[in-house]
Amino acid sequence: LAKKSVVDFRYGDSNGDFGFYTGTVATLCAGTIDEKDAPHGRGEIVYDDGKIVEGVWSKGILKVKVPPGLDRYKPCLLPGYAIGDKGHRDDMVRGTVKSISKLHVNDCAFIRRSDPEKPWSYATVKSRSDGDDLSITFRVNSRSSKTIGVAQWAGHVRLPVKHDNLPGYAVGDLGRDEDMIIASSRKTVLSVSKLRIGDAAFLCRPKERWIYAIVSERTHEDDDAKITFRINHEGDTESIGISQCGRRVRRVKQQEHRCLSGEVLNIIPHSISKTKTSQRQKGRVAMNDVNMEEVLVKSSAPDGSSNMKHESPHA
Repeated sequence: LAKKSVVDFRYGDSNGDFGFYTGTVATLCAGTIDEKDAPHGRGEIVYDDGKIVEGVWSKGILKVKVPPGLDRYKPCLLPGYAIGDKGHRDDMVRGTVKSISKLHVNDCAFIRRSDPEKPWSYATVKSRSDGDDLSITFRVNSRSSKTIGVAQWAGHVRLPVKHDNLPGYAVGDLGRDEDMIIASSRKTVLSVSKLRIGDAAFLCRPKERWIYAIVSERTHEDDDAKITFRINHEGDTESIGISQCGRRVRRVKQQEHRCLSGEVLNIIPHSISKTKTSQRQKGRVAMNDVNMEEVLVKSSAPDGSSNMKHESPHA
């Protein structure tokens, strides 16, 4: 069977459980009314209930299971928001049908509402409906939910932007060196120039104190480009020219990817990264080096049934 690679391929297994599959697939029953793509080879599926399963598949059947890097999917959520809160323009981005279709259960999004005081509100995915009636149901407050069909996604759903900020810090807090990116002035200017409204950084104040600050405004005039930072809870601000940022601003060390649509950053939070792959290969055989036919032979009993005794001992 010819194989191809997919990312976030929507798939329902033989038990009727749905999720997003990343890995290799093959086309089964090609040229017939039953033609469909199914996992075939190395891959990982993130089920709607958060469970993650990784291993080697054959025609949609899991043959060899290996322990995933994470036990459960970590939903994309925005700190500081509760369900039903009014959405801010800088925290959302317009998504396509394709990118919205990749929302997992419990991921967050912003939903268009009829309230003029709250045109967009923060919500989380409650459930999904696949098939001909493709839709997503969102929790919009503590008591009710809203179902939005695929035809309305583009106009009624916005995806979240997770800004560069650090948990445990409040505006005005003194920064620690281990939380800052300390680089040359030239590299810092290039990096700081990419900051957006809502992003965090460390700002040098009198007496060489580095404080945690949030970008509140930007001006882009070539001869007077500046970034304005909010520096305390009272709302005081300080503007710094881009040319001065090399010695007065430091980017935060950010460990997590932003929650953005794949079309914007081409980042899939739960995809199999090179870092995860290298971690998984420690202390076990690299599954990518296993011959597919050999795996399938070893994982089948003499009567042709699946033999799960060949699962990884780490599972």
